[in-house]
Amino acid sequence: TPTQLLLSLLLGTSDFDRNHDGKINSLDYAVIASLLPVASPTTGPSPTPGGSNYISNAICDPDLGPAAFTTNVTNTYLPFSTGYINERNLLNTGTGFNVRMRILRDPQSNPLIKLINGADGQNPVSALILEEYETQNGSLVETSYNWFAQTVGGQLPGTVCYFGENVCLPGPPNCGASGSWEAGQPNARAGIMMPPQAYLTVGRNWLIEDAAAYSAYEDGKVQLTGITFTTPAGTFNNVIYILEDNGNSNKRYAPGVGMISDEGALLTGSY
Repeated sequence: TPTQLLLSLLLGTSDFDRNHDGKINSLDYAVIASLLPVASPTTGPSPTPGGSNYISNAICDPDLGPAAFTTNVTNTYLPFSTGYINERNLLNTGTGFNVRMRILRDPQSNPLIKLINGADGQNPVSALILEEYETQNGSLVETSYNWFAQTVGGQLPGTVCYFGENVCLPGPPNCGASGSWEAGQPNARAGIMMPPQAYLTVGRNWLIEDAAAYSAYEDGKVQLTGITFTTPAGTFNNVIYILEDNGNSNKRYAPGVGMISDEGALLTGSY
């Protein structure tokens, strides 16, 4: 097909069964998209915040080596390995915006892995691949493939690190769009997606994305803890409320579950 021809030119291969299940389907294209190169930087280095409540994202540097990280992500508020077994949807009924999230897995339910080489290009770190498929009233907005691992030991063991994402817009395939980045590329540093529970106190802040050169720079700050919040999926206790992007967006996370709201989009159905 024309799409397969384009992929063969991009990848230098005609092997499209990338998860080796004997079929060529959307999961294969998801694997391919997660491996395509991201955009080149457009501006200078990222700024660095500070303050007594600031957690440095240096703990997520992939050049610390593979022994510093695990793909068994069990963080209480972002349990990708234990709480994201099934795909989940967050829906804003007012706008029709929906995001479907899932950890990509092979037919044997083993998580697919993205290797993060870091700046030194040696001893890559293995990362989980979280697919976020966004639609507006049923029409595709974008698909992104996000890469995560959890720290082992070090200053804050149990921190979920964010190593980048590949943003794909509608079309055959239009990946590496604005906002795509990978830790270790010039002016791109790994961020913190979720600190361990003991560090989730009001005022605590960190960088989620530290790649301003790729149009990806975002902070997180704990605004509230211990709250109760209800979505169509149920009522959740001990929820944390996090402001992002200098307060321009917000998310809520429930223990043992993960994200239950993204601004006006709420967790729906089973998860």
